[in-house]
Amino acid sequence: ALDADSGTPRLAYLYGWPRGGTKQRPPAAQLTAPLKPFSPPIVSGGVVYVLPADGTALMALDAASGTRLWETPVPTSDQLIGLVDGRIVLTGDLAGGCLVDASTGKMGPAFVVPGGSTGRGLVTQDRLLIPTAKGIQGVDLRTMKLGELLLEWPEELKGPASPQKPVYPSAPPRANGGANLIASGS
Repeated sequence: ALDADSGTPRLAYLYGWPRGGTKQRPPAAQLTAPLKPFSPPIVSGGVVYVLPADGTALMALDAASGTRLWETPVPTSDQLIGLVDGRIVLTGDLAGGCLVDASTGKMGPAFVVPGGSTGRGLVTQDRLLIPTAKGIQGVDLRTMKLGELLLEWPEELKGPASPQKPVYPSAPPRANGGANLIASGS
């Protein structure tokens, strides 16, 4: 972590790699966990929550000292979405997600999105919005029940993208078929 005013390093944490828990990086060919490129850390109440791009665990670190407060294995989660009412919202495995207690790391209720997610979701005060092949689906974070389709994609964007039907023809194959939700306003 960097100091916001000066840009100088303030915190670094060395964690174990997915295979064998060593502190030494294995050759790229030996990495066993899928990369999680869309999981920026969340900082709240003096705690930094991280889901490393190359790891298999969600961690809570004391923001001042870097001390690990807890670590929870989350092998199928690939996106750290947000923090609402003391619960961390994770999505992953393209099929759904779960909540994690921010103070203990204990896994909480899970949900499933039929057809899976096609991109990074967005958290509001009481709802998770998830892009799917059909449109934007809502999940009620109080009940963990899947709601109705909130927004339906235009016909030309429906369904999974493929090399034969890319959403963005000039994008690399892995980039096609996804949507990232972004909030704006107050």
